[in-house]
Amino acid sequence: MEILTQDIYDISFYGTPLYQDQKIYILNGNLFADRKELIRYIYENSVSYILGGIKNGKQSFV
Repeated sequence: MEILTQDIYDISFYGTPLYQDQKIYILNGNLFADRKELIRYIYENSVSYILGGIKNGKQSFV
């Protein structure tokens, strides 16, 4: 049985380890491990932008 190892070269915006030769997504200088993280980032920032941001864990409409 062969053990495969890869070097971690960075971490994503959400803290996921990124490995050498791994396909990653980059948006605004932030790294994302997969499409799910990228969509989560876009969603969170869109909601924040459209609705005015999140304060103390609650949506602010001001």
